[in-house]
Amino acid sequence: NGIPTVAKAGNNIFVAWYTGGKGEPDTDNYICVAVSTDMGVTWKNPWMVITGSPLGIVWPIFYKNGAGELCLIYGDNKMTGSQMIKLYNADGPLENITYSYPKVTGAKMSVTCKPTLLSDGRILAAYGNNAFDGIPTTIIKSEDDGETFSAYRVIKSTVEDRYHDFAEVSIVEKKDGKLWALIRLCDGI
Repeated sequence: NGIPTVAKAGNNIFVAWYTGGKGEPDTDNYICVAVSTDMGVTWKNPWMVITGSPLGIVWPIFYKNGAGELCLIYGDNKMTGSQMIKLYNADGPLENITYSYPKVTGAKMSVTCKPTLLSDGRILAAYGNNAFDGIPTTIIKSEDDGETFSAYRVIKSTVEDRYHDFAEVSIVEKKDGKLWALIRLCDGI
């Protein structure tokens, strides 16, 4: 199906996407993770498969937290929340990489764009789209390296809901410390 994500740790490149079932959403969706240890020349696919929800597992997103740990956050097709796993020693040999058990992050829905690590150590991410799922676009924050997230701000757009499709908000920290949120619309950003 899609929604690919990529991250680099040392010489290792990790790519994840979701697939399975007859479409999106589907209760048979699951996440595949492939890895290359030679900068993309060859791939071990799958290296990891994430399943386990009767709702279907979707929307994988790699990011690094303030401790430099590689994290993979993902959700389910009913948008009941996000879960996160950490990959330890992600920059080393594959046989030395371990990972944490999936942990519920506290985000009420699935995050759909890469979380942003701010200069003060907080992590911000977003979910929701009033026109699509009836939930206002909400910025969530973590102050514990992505272990948990809590509501931070709600984005109130002046663009009419009929122009929204999927919010997919990306957050940028500008040089002056101000935050800039970019929202996907049907005909642009």
